[in-house]
Amino acid sequence: MSTLLDLYARKVVGWAMSSRCDTPLVQDTLQMALGRRHPAAGLLHHADRGSQYASDAYQDLLGAHGIVCSMSRKGECLDNAVAERFFGSLKRAWTAHRSYATRQEARDDIIAYIEMFYNSRRQHSYLGYFSPNAYEKLARLASLSVLFSLTTTTDRVREEVVGGSSWAISGVTEYRSRNAGYPAPPAQIRT
Repeated sequence: MSTLLDLYARKVVGWAMSSRCDTPLVQDTLQMALGRRHPAAGLLHHADRGSQYASDAYQDLLGAHGIVCSMSRKGECLDNAVAERFFGSLKRAWTAHRSYATRQEARDDIIAYIEMFYNSRRQHSYLGYFSPNAYEKLARLASLSVLFSLTTTTDRVREEVVGGSSWAISGVTEYRSRNAGYPAPPAQIRT
């Protein structure tokens, strides 16, 4: 099994399973993460020094997406502590007392752990005891609130200069055009 975790929210954003730990396995993991996150160029990707991560094919895939690769120091296991912690939690909390009849049964169960427990419900002290999904939602709402506040402040200044009367509505319109796909916060009432 291979996983990619977003360190910001401790969320598993990509995973793949195979009978072999090779370059195609980690490429599949990266492709899933790219499909889910669509990161901007300059993203920092950290991995251990495994041959699959150091391979030309994997490094080319990272480069094609503008991702900067960081690798652990030789013999330094703490550089990859977050990933190691995930696998420790998976083994202790989920798979230690289970046996699987088939590889597919194990795959289905581990995917359920990732999506239905780890990303959705498992609380992380690093995140203030929020789950990764809840933490991302909270962070998104906080950033939208700040953006909306900045937008309406700008519009308020524009209203005072131009003499307009629709600063709240224009703030929502500008907000929507810059943040397609996110619902606009409710318009503030002018005092």
